[in-house]
Amino acid sequence: MRTSERAFTLIELMVVVTILGLLVAIVGPNVFRSSDAATRRAAEVQMAQIASAAGLYTVEHRRLPASLDDLTSPGREGEPYLDRLPKDPWGSAYEYRVTDAAHRRFEVVSAGPDRIMGTEDDLHWPAEAEGRFGSRGDVVVARLVPGPR
Repeated sequence: MRTSERAFTLIELMVVVTILGLLVAIVGPNVFRSSDAATRRAAEVQMAQIASAAGLYTVEHRRLPASLDDLTSPGREGEPYLDRLPKDPWGSAYEYRVTDAAHRRFEVVSAGPDRIMGTEDDLHWPAEAEGRFGSRGDVVVARLVPGPR
């Protein structure tokens, strides 16, 4: 006696695989774009934290930090401005550049996804383009004006 067994045919399996392939082709790019945007946002947040720490350093010491390493040294309260220097989400060190020492202006730069400084995917704080993170132009982090003593 033969019992009839029910199974999927080759055509049914091919239809299912085709539908899954189409779904991946449609949804996949959106998922990857969201992931890239989240990674960039994480770098922007880290750069803002570094810039904030540099601003505090500048207020306390009346000068810009010489390098990012100054931010891990204890401040007046005995605590460091940053516990440690973070790496960007792509594993590179952030770069700190004094852009105008007289007006205490600086920028923090990430090499971006390609991990090469000076290319168009670099991220800057403050950002150069309007509508992007830190788009305040030349930000004066701390302007020290001599006051009465």
